[in-house]
Amino acid sequence: MTAIFVFVEGSTALIASDTKRAQLGWATSATKTQQWSRNVLVSQTGFGEGLQRLIGEMMLWQHRATEFSGAVGLVKIFKNVGPFRYETEVYHAQSNRSQVNGTLVIAEAARIIGQKASITTIDWASGQVIDHPGPVYADGTDPASFQKIAEGEYRRLRPTGTGAFNAGQWGVECIKRAMQTPQGKEAVDWPIDLAIIRRDDAGHLLCITQKLEFGSTPSSHFNLPAPPEVI
Repeated sequence: MTAIFVFVEGSTALIASDTKRAQLGWATSATKTQQWSRNVLVSQTGFGEGLQRLIGEMMLWQHRATEFSGAVGLVKIFKNVGPFRYETEVYHAQSNRSQVNGTLVIAEAARIIGQKASITTIDWASGQVIDHPGPVYADGTDPASFQKIAEGEYRRLRPTGTGAFNAGQWGVECIKRAMQTPQGKEAVDWPIDLAIIRRDDAGHLLCITQKLEFGSTPSSHFNLPAPPEVI
């Protein structure tokens, strides 16, 4: 019960996610996106509690070897941890195997100017890894509808596909529209979490996060100046 919207370009990666989590008939709020490493964000959609345990176990592997850095390293760690964690969650769920589902959504900003940013998803149950072309991607309760929203809002706010771009506004507008879809009305809600990895004026990669309640607006840190980096 989630809406995730991703934007990547050069050394910029942004994820906007809602925070509604339903459990045993009641709803609460949970953070679904976090910084994995210096240039990688990872978000989750599906069985939230189980995915949180999965990510926690994966993080124990992060610093064991340099091969585990970045999005490629995250995928390698998943292959070591994901299947066992999945079967453990299935065991605890007993007969309700369908409850244990989920996707990890990875947004990687380029470490070196001129390289490409990337979007990758991992299906928890099957282990399938898919690379997505970007610059925008959506996942969650209704992936097909959300993807249409992501692309439509991107064209509306950045008609030429180049130049200055208010990525934070894009993320917020996408989630607000997701809330209005038939499935999103029950599954998606405020607050909205924004997370962006981008370069500062000195060229250093920074990760900036913001939680927005209804009626609040994104910080100027989420505005990308023109001209942006070429993917």
